[in-house]
Amino acid sequence: MHVQDVSRSAAFVKIVDILGHQQQFPVELALEPSQRPMRGVWLDLGQGRAAHVVEGKNAVRIAGEPLGRGHILNSVLFPQPAGIAKRINSTFSRYAGSCQDDDGREFCHDRHFKQADGGVAMANFGIVGHEGRMGRAIIAALADTTHDYGAGADAGGDIDAVARQCDVLVDFSAPGALEATLAAAEAARTPVLIGTTGLEPSHFEAIERAAGTIALIQTGNTSLGITLLAHLVREAAARLGPDWDVEVLEMHHRHKVDAPSGTAKLLGEAAAEARGIALAENSESGRDGHSGARAKGAIGFAALRGGTVAGDHSVIFAGTEESLTLSHSAQDRTIFARGAVQGAQWLIGKSPGRYTMNDVLGI
Repeated sequence: MHVQDVSRSAAFVKIVDILGHQQQFPVELALEPSQRPMRGVWLDLGQGRAAHVVEGKNAVRIAGEPLGRGHILNSVLFPQPAGIAKRINSTFSRYAGSCQDDDGREFCHDRHFKQADGGVAMANFGIVGHEGRMGRAIIAALADTTHDYGAGADAGGDIDAVARQCDVLVDFSAPGALEATLAAAEAARTPVLIGTTGLEPSHFEAIERAAGTIALIQTGNTSLGITLLAHLVREAAARLGPDWDVEVLEMHHRHKVDAPSGTAKLLGEAAAEARGIALAENSESGRDGHSGARAKGAIGFAALRGGTVAGDHSVIFAGTEESLTLSHSAQDRTIFARGAVQGAQWLIGKSPGRYTMNDVLGI
């Protein structure tokens, strides 16, 4: 099938095959030097379509109904560099996503990532742990955006189905569910933002492996304010040096089950990274009784629990006769939900790899 720009005499996109949900591309692509590979395109050709725009056999009713998830276009070639184009064919513009490929950013996007009225990108979000506190908060946050809540899964749910039908996954479930989330995301080539805390070394190893196949963010906190706070902690730790003691203090609601919090660890990692040390070998927590003098260069942690506190974090740099405190107070968990939505949207269309919330903010 060829899709033609009516303003040009030649087709500018060649779609070399149309695949169903679980089909694999049958042959290797032989690319000429002037051709550009693309990950995929989703077109709704059923609305506003000029009769001469689509040519092709009607084996999958191409000309008769919109192409959807069952007709993913998994391989697209540009006969000439797409970057020279200055505008989008109006046939595409209604649902053209903000593609992340440098050579085709004006033309493509994976799956059914669409454009809302006004040009704001739309996406279907899949939420693992959708019945939990954060899952419900993310669903509520999506209601205030142009995005859609596509599907969700909890313990015993079909995560594979959610990954197949959504543009991005957001996981705020439990460490025990992470393996299934990553497997489903890899199988469906769906990017995923992981906000689950309390992860063990084996989880981080699995995350690193998955990053070879999909784009993902794993973070202890999706707040944009916390992301900037970690950046400031890193800067302060690098400039103040090891003579300044670092203490991370956090407080959360009475229901939180892990300590120190994922955010506290994130802030401690920022300080350790700036000083070129391993946090695991230079941290102190749970001081009680005769604990001895504080180790030089250690990063200390203190955890408070009570009430309904959404999350308060302070990083104290204690020097000789002076101290500096960098703090963040979360007044409602919706800040984490909004940050998760922004981070997950940012992942769509990215190449496989492990990204951070710093990348989302460009810092």
